[in-house]
Amino acid sequence: MIIDSLDVTKYKRFFAFGDSFTNYYWPTWADIIGNEIPIYQNWGLKGSGNHFIFNSIIECNQRHKFTEGDLVIVMWTGCTREDRYVNNQWVTAATAYRETLYGKEWVQRFGSDTRGLLLRDIAYIKASQTLLEHSGVDYAQLNSIPIARNGSEDVIHLYSDVLSQIKPSLHMILEGKGKHDSHPSPEEAIEYLKEYLNFTPKSDGWKNVTRQDTHRF
Repeated sequence: MIIDSLDVTKYKRFFAFGDSFTNYYWPTWADIIGNEIPIYQNWGLKGSGNHFIFNSIIECNQRHKFTEGDLVIVMWTGCTREDRYVNNQWVTAATAYRETLYGKEWVQRFGSDTRGLLLRDIAYIKASQTLLEHSGVDYAQLNSIPIARNGSEDVIHLYSDVLSQIKPSLHMILEGKGKHDSHPSPEEAIEYLKEYLNFTPKSDGWKNVTRQDTHRF
């Protein structure tokens, strides 16, 4: 069931998914919540896109079988990122680094059609929502970088029920305000959780939270 208000006392396990807004050098929104739930796994990866996030959700469910009593929160990101699994590891390329990794010609041929990229990613999001809805978990969907800033209005209209379930972009809320490079500080993440999940941490134990090994591919 999708939730808008978070009561962490209900859950035995918490699985978090996303990009660097989820898993970074300092505590993130996920760590703040994870500190208060007995079993916490953070599947976030810096620079990752929605392709990686979707694959992580599927793999995590295969390994741990989402069930009642679990909390799953996904922080989706922008649609212009590129993820591939190569030589036994995920290779991620945030929008600004795609040309460095794949070359200018590749980006012009395959990475510049934002309509096609949106169609791809929004299908991942819809499929994930369907899985979570049928698994019996409580879940919420957040957003780091805006999924689509403009254009493709017909696609956005068709999938309006999907996008309406996702909270506003944390990056856009903090634009021009971030004190720690382009990533939210723990304090800024707490404000976001208060506003959009009605959640305030009971302690500052998140400062030393332990992320359990995900054992992912």
